Amino acid sequence: MFPLSLSKSVQAPKSHERDADSHQRKVGSTENSLVIGEMQSNKESGNSDGKKFIMYGKEIIFAGITVRMRRKTVPQEGDRGKVKHSVDDSLKATVHEIQQLLDRRVVVTVRVLLDWMSPTSRMSIEKALPLCGYMFENGPWKKALIKFGVDPRAEPEFRHYQIVTFEMNFNPIFKRGEHDWEKSGEVTFPYLLKGDDNVPHVFGGKKFVPDDNSWQICDISDVLLQGIVATSDVRSAATLNEGFFWNGTMAKLEVIMRDKLVCIRDGGTPDDEDYACLLSFPDNYQPPTGRDYFKYGLEFGQQYTQKQVYLRGRIQDKLSLDSASYNLTNRDGKGAKTERLDLPMRTFADGYYESLKRMYDYFGIPYGSLRFIYSLSTLPETATEQASPYYMHSSNNHQLPPLRPEGLSWTGWLIEVCYLAMCYYWFKACCFFVAPKTLESSGTEESLRHYVERIMLPSYYVKNYFLPVFASVATCSHDALMDFPALDLVGYGRRTFRKKHYTVLGGVQHVEKKLSEDLNYKLGMKVTAVENIGTKVQVSWTDTRDGQSSSRLFDHVVLAVTPDVVGAIFQPLQSAMKAVPTTTVQSVVHRDFSRILDSSKSLWAQVSLNPGESAPHPLHMCSDATATETIHEHPSSALITTYPIAPIDPEKVLYTATFTRVLRSSTSRQIINQIFSQKTSGDDKSQLWRNGDGNVWLVGGWCWDGMVLLEGCLASATRVANALDVEVPWMKESSL
Repeated sequence: MFPLSLSKSVQAPKSHERDADSHQRKVGSTENSLVIGEMQSNKESGNSDGKKFIMYGKEIIFAGITVRMRRKTVPQEGDRGKVKHSVDDSLKATVHEIQQLLDRRVVVTVRVLLDWMSPTSRMSIEKALPLCGYMFENGPWKKALIKFGVDPRAEPEFRHYQIVTFEMNFNPIFKRGEHDWEKSGEVTFPYLLKGDDNVPHVFGGKKFVPDDNSWQICDISDVLLQGIVATSDVRSAATLNEGFFWNGTMAKLEVIMRDKLVCIRDGGTPDDEDYACLLSFPDNYQPPTGRDYFKYGLEFGQQYTQKQVYLRGRIQDKLSLDSASYNLTNRDGKGAKTERLDLPMRTFADGYYESLKRMYDYFGIPYGSLRFIYSLSTLPETATEQASPYYMHSSNNHQLPPLRPEGLSWTGWLIEVCYLAMCYYWFKACCFFVAPKTLESSGTEESLRHYVERIMLPSYYVKNYFLPVFASVATCSHDALMDFPALDLVGYGRRTFRKKHYTVLGGVQHVEKKLSEDLNYKLGMKVTAVENIGTKVQVSWTDTRDGQSSSRLFDHVVLAVTPDVVGAIFQPLQSAMKAVPTTTVQSVVHRDFSRILDSSKSLWAQVSLNPGESAPHPLHMCSDATATETIHEHPSSALITTYPIAPIDPEKVLYTATFTRVLRSSTSRQIINQIFSQKTSGDDKSQLWRNGDGNVWLVGGWCWDGMVLLEGCLASATRVANALDVEVPWMKESSL
């Protein structure tokens, strides 16, 4: 083994997941540039300036004939004479050896030649290459020597000679302290060394030699990657960016291979199971249809590992507010109509979302009132059974007479309605007149579980009505909801009592566009650390496209991320953030009506509309003993299931979005309130880090004393603005 020197600029620990490719191949995408093996621009004929390849730390110049992909013909054998040369015996031997290799394989990279050929001088190779073939200046065979007279664009069989190139840092990255390389200046990495089982131009999926950043398709022996390129679904004519492969094929190949390279580089062993979530992504991806790659994943019901979720997100690069939303396209006799579906649903209500409404009004963002019909049912024991509603209710009682589920007698229904009304108004009365116990008022924090017991809310009502409705709002399990501070739910229930619900017309994409106007932002950057350096704040990040690490000093830094991310990148809150619970939630857009078909028909049969009224939005809440899934019937004949607990036919799934949901608990409320408290007591050294210390600030839906909803984002952002003396124009007064 020989030592591989590392640059001492490597400072921060990195995960190979953070280095994965973040771009998606699309038809018409721009040409990728090369880092190692760069081919400089040149005219179409031989030129003394030549083309430059950087191989093994040396510069190999190709001074032969080059053409561009748009040229209709390629150089023939007779064009060899255009190359100025003087041939001696040594050069003849090198030329003969290269020609023999080209007889066996008509397209080869210089890297392949150097692996196959007997040892020879760089000068001999530079002189011999122009006598043996030509090169493309761009396209999928760029940087390869091609035999005179052979046009790889002619037949799809030549796709196996295409080249994949990765712009990334090939120096291993490891956690500080694992190696004592700062003293010796070098470290040995056996999995990156050339050997009998590690041929430089071949990628087998377990090792590789980092002397170049390009591989030909036919030299990829990794079984998983071979399966991807073995597809028979290929183009009939080559394109500049993907050659004969479709864009989806190249996206899968590049995303997975890059992650494997980074994993191996940093001493890990790639696990093919991590990439299963990408394999069913279509070879021919058509963005205009609105079918995002999220549809093509593991069958519903399987669990994603953290890495799988990460890899599934590498094909898109968007701002976060609207990143999970979906374009639903419907076609009828009048043509195609596309609607934007917000995921998760971004409804808001009067009374609770005052700051959000003020902001929307200030920016002129249109929103409208929504009318919902809630259908509550119990999850059937078998997949073939229909969900049978035990209660239906219209928001603000806009449907009169009230809706009655089929199969429920009038007498039974009237008894149920009276019982429900008594329990509902009892809880609402308690929201106004029975305050939950808090640490500030009574020295103890009362959970929702203890509160409903204290106010003697009947268990039947809690199980069948209270939990399904509020678990849908909080998007969590029933147990997790019962661990919430009672103050959260009581405050929400009090402030939204008999209030209208709204949604942004056209989706939150308009909000995101308005808020991001004139902002200077970068996408595809993975923040790895936020640290105080003197009076400044240093932010370190990794570019997910090339793996390069950077850092910069700022006067102030605002972290608008989930608490698990805060704990990972900001050391002062590493321990505290572990006490803030989070969960992973899915929203699935689909057309599997099998379980709610009867319920839906019964509901719509009873709906009455006045002239000019829009149709209501049915929400089917289906529960088992532990959780509730919400199925939203969209007017465009699609269903949106959030927090699914029952199987969905994978053939009818259009799109799946996965996101992190921040939960609440009595402990986390205490910690969050300490962080955002302006009061100090006792020894400052014993105090928990507080918002703004060291000019680092936290904002987000979880950064206030209330339900983790959009209003919390506005409240926490306004707090930071006030602290920095920044005027918030839509807030006349603020007590935040």
